[in-house]
Amino acid sequence: MPAKKSKDGKNKPKSPRTQAKEREADLPKPKHPMFRAWLEELEEIEIQAEERRIADIASPTANSPTRRDHEPPSEVIPGYMWLSGMPEAKGMEHLPFDSFDMVVYAQSSRDAKTPFECAESHLVYCYDTPDTDISPFFGPTHDFINAKCPLEYSRGKPKHKLLIHCTQGVSRSVSLLAAHLMLEYKCTLRDALLFIKWRRSRAAPNKGFIDQLVRFERELYPDMFNPSITYKQAQKMGMVY
Repeated sequence: MPAKKSKDGKNKPKSPRTQAKEREADLPKPKHPMFRAWLEELEEIEIQAEERRIADIASPTANSPTRRDHEPPSEVIPGYMWLSGMPEAKGMEHLPFDSFDMVVYAQSSRDAKTPFECAESHLVYCYDTPDTDISPFFGPTHDFINAKCPLEYSRGKPKHKLLIHCTQGVSRSVSLLAAHLMLEYKCTLRDALLFIKWRRSRAAPNKGFIDQLVRFERELYPDMFNPSITYKQAQKMGMVY
């Protein structure tokens, strides 16, 4: 992938996320136009942040940039949705806000609490095992998000901030988000998983959850002759463990 050019004709630095993706096995981008637009927007934001970081390092008067001991949640939809595990709660200082409006989180205890500051939270009680049936939560989680924290804009910016997380931000939260994207944006499972993977490289639902998402796609699109992605294809792209 050639480096992007700035207005003065010089090559722009690539964001760390893009560099990581280029080291992977040529992961394709989703075809859905909205997902592609969001990826481009977030990529530009990260490029600008990298340019500022480089400028700060080069400036003799600038303070040394703070080393990140903990990463913040992964931004998925610009200004609206983030995806993470629980450890990222320690990296919230790297985000320009302190709390979320809504947190949807999946845990294996009915008494589990989210470690993230929020106005309201919603627990999805389920285990991260291949034999766990997570599919009954797909529709209700989607409905809950749309009722409590929909993607709405005010003066060009999202009105709400939503976080979806589980313990590591790898399997349960990714599966819930993929189902929500399919329902909300009428996209294929392949596009949903690719979009999430571009924004959170460790995303990889377990085999049982992938199989359930494939069946869910078939229910949503009964006229689709073949699934948009199979377990083996998802596995080859690093989207499943």
